[in-house]
Formats: sequence, structure tokens, C-alpha cells
Amino acid sequence: MRRALALVALLATASYAGIRTYPPSGGGVIGGGGPAAEESVVPAGAVSYWTMEEASGSREDSAATNDLTATGTVNQVPGSVGFAARLTPDFETSYLENAATTGLYPSGSYTVAAWVRSVASTVVGDNGFTLYDVTGAQNLVSFRRNFAGSPGNRTWRIQHRDSGGVKSVSTSFSAWTLPTDGGAWFLVVGSYDSVAQTLTIKAATTGQSWPQTSVTTTAVGALVTPAGDVRFTIGQSEFGSTWEFDEVAVWHRVLSGVEELEFFSGVSY
Repeated sequence: MRRALALVALLATASYAGIRTYPPSGGGVIGGGGPAAEESVVPAGAVSYWTMEEASGSREDSAATNDLTATGTVNQVPGSVGFAARLTPDFETSYLENAATTGLYPSGSYTVAAWVRSVASTVVGDNGFTLYDVTGAQNLVSFRRNFAGSPGNRTWRIQHRDSGGVKSVSTSFSAWTLPTDGGAWFLVVGSYDSVAQTLTIKAATTGQSWPQTSVTTTAVGALVTPAGDVRFTIGQSEFGSTWEFDEVAVWHRVLSGVEELEFFSGVSY
């Protein structure tokens, strides 16, 4: 009963307190003390989920068959929980990819989420992951970080291609403290609501409430139909810097506030 009342009180607030904690060294385990085994439970309803636990080679899709093949230097490092994948410059030669995904492309609403950490970002450019129409030669969904020359100008954005072109929405990191390079992990969640026709991006770092920032844009139409195979890539951008990715997930729906909180805190409610 107390648990139910606590959940009701939680949902009544505008933001959620993060519970997940990490060692100052970035060792990435709940409670501290170094890397722990990655949780094996796939987030409810995720169509693809990459824990990034592997020491080398392909990164397994724990929810489906969309394993990611490693090209170039993709290292194993301590993650947000367990281990993560570190992609080093140049991203054009260091990336993870599935050239022809199965069941990953959404037909309506969707959510993409990832734990990310900056290690060194002295290079201007775009870094992140993309659903790409191989035959049509165009990005369909892009979820990436922008670096515009100074820490205050760093943002993450989600781009969505409808019949009218590319729609996008970006976080505003100027309103909160961005983790320093080599510092804390932070979660970025982007979603498209096909009913409300909105595109939303949310973010927070460890030790902050969830979400610390949330931005929505309206009048976003249906995602265009791909002309052929849909490729999913982490990295392989025009520019590069050293970033780490952990617990990357895709859903074919918009997550509830409680589901976002669970993914952020590592605790089921």
C-alpha cells in the first residue's frame, strides 16, 4: 500500500528524482565499486536493445536480431551499468552498424534512448546514431549530439523525416550544468507521438531529477516509408570525437513517465 501511494505521489510531480548512482571515476555501477554485470532484463516492449557489454566484435541485440557489427576501433570501457562501447575519432572509420535491420523501423510512434558520456570533444561535428534508408539515400531518424565550439552550445537533437522534409527538436543544455568531459553519464530520450504529431527530447545526468530538460515541437507528420533496407549506425558521422554509448534502446511507442524513470534510475516501480 505504501508503495502504491508513493508511486501516486511520484506521478503527481513535474519531474522525477534520479536514484541511479555512480562512482566518481565513471566506473558505472549502481552503488559504486567498479563494473557490475549488466542487467539481463530487456526493457518492456523494446524492439531492439543493445547493452554494449561485449569486449570486442559485434554488439548483441538482446531484444531481437539486429546485432551491430564493429568497424575500426570500438573499445569496451566501464559503462553506466556494467560496460559500454567507446567510439574514437574518426567516426567514419570507428562505428557500429547493422546494414539491413529487421523489424526496427517504426510505422508510427517510437522512442529512442541511450546513455552517453563525453570523453573528449575537441572536434566540432555530429555524433550519434541514425536509421538510414539505403536505397533512398537519406536519413530517416537521426539522434545525435551537436557540438558548436563551446560547452555551453552542446545539444542533443532528434531528427525525423516526414513528407514535408526533416523536422527536429533539440535539448537546451544552457539551462543546466553539462557533465565535464570524462565526467558523468547522462540519459537522452527522444520520441515521436504519431497521434499528437509531436517530437520530444528529454535529458538528465546522474544525480539530477528526471527529466532535467524537456523540449517538444509540434506539427510533425508520419515518418516516410523507406525505399529499401534500413541501416542502423552508431557513429560513422562526418566528424568525430571520443564518445561512449551504453544501453541503447528502441521502442515502437512513446514511453510513459514511469518507464522513462525506470530506464533512468535502474529501479522498477
